[in-house]
Amino acid sequence: MILTIQIIGAVLIFGILVFVHELGHFLAAKKFGVMVHEFAIGMGPIIWKKQSSKDETLYSIRCIPLGGFCKMEGEDEESDDARSFTKITWWKKIIVLAAGGVFNLIMGLLLCIVMGFASGAIPVAKVAKSTNPQLLQGDIILSIDNKKVYYSKDIEEYMMSVLKSEKTREFNVTINRNGKVTQKNIKASYNEDYGRYMLGYEADYENVGFLSGLQYGFYDFWWWTKLTISNLVGLITGKISANLLSGPVGIFGTLGGVVGEVAKGTSYAWEMLSSLFLQLTLGLGILNLIPFPALDGGRIVFVLVQAVSRKKISAEKEGWIHLIGLTLLIGLVLFATYNDILRLIAK
Repeated sequence: MILTIQIIGAVLIFGILVFVHELGHFLAAKKFGVMVHEFAIGMGPIIWKKQSSKDETLYSIRCIPLGGFCKMEGEDEESDDARSFTKITWWKKIIVLAAGGVFNLIMGLLLCIVMGFASGAIPVAKVAKSTNPQLLQGDIILSIDNKKVYYSKDIEEYMMSVLKSEKTREFNVTINRNGKVTQKNIKASYNEDYGRYMLGYEADYENVGFLSGLQYGFYDFWWWTKLTISNLVGLITGKISANLLSGPVGIFGTLGGVVGEVAKGTSYAWEMLSSLFLQLTLGLGILNLIPFPALDGGRIVFVLVQAVSRKKISAEKEGWIHLIGLTLLIGLVLFATYNDILRLIAK
């Protein structure tokens, strides 16, 4: 029973992510009068479809719960139709192409705000408990190595960015202790489990008000966005091993596991699910906006090049470039899936 719930839950969550993404493209295209032939969730053979009585769009659900698409007239081929994607101005094309990723980011922002209010408390940069003799209960951490601190997550983020040099090292920390601002060189130990230096304290929490909750929601969104971009850059530059990359199998497995914990009523399971959903929607949104062929960001680059050069690039040439990019992306997905399988075998 739990396994069935895990599978259904993972499929539904991934479907929501894709639906929101494609909805962005769909609404933007409709706004600018572009003909949308099909709005599909999933790939492969159709298992459900409905032809709209109000317009020409076919709405469908397909059997493979990976991806989806919003098929527009003239998006991938030459078209003389007045409602073709090729007929709208360049800035409208950019909005249509970017809308999918932007919708995922907006969903991430809304989720951050909801999570902030739902938690009822905000983790501030104030010491509640300490195992470090240099930090006392009630100390407010203002900055670390001259990096401004607003919430406890700022400290975590900075510590993750510091490469391990030795087991213990000192950080210059500015604190407010009983109204007096002082600077201290505080020793922190490297924690292998968390992969970062830790000052040895527990953050205090403050009750959420309307303005503070809203402010923290925007902050949390920006924090997760920076972390997502940092991880993507790390994978591209090799700072983060590609062997850690997860594909559809790993993502569905992780989603299913968390959904299973929710079904069991495990404490913090909803928080785990919300955080995972947040990471996935931000990852999907940001990844699609990267200027790489076959992705929305790559298509935007072509629109900009044509707008600046005032020279039309043939749909055939652009199609070949996107095909090469798609091939590389499929290769990356296969590599990530291979990693997923190896991890499953190792368990």
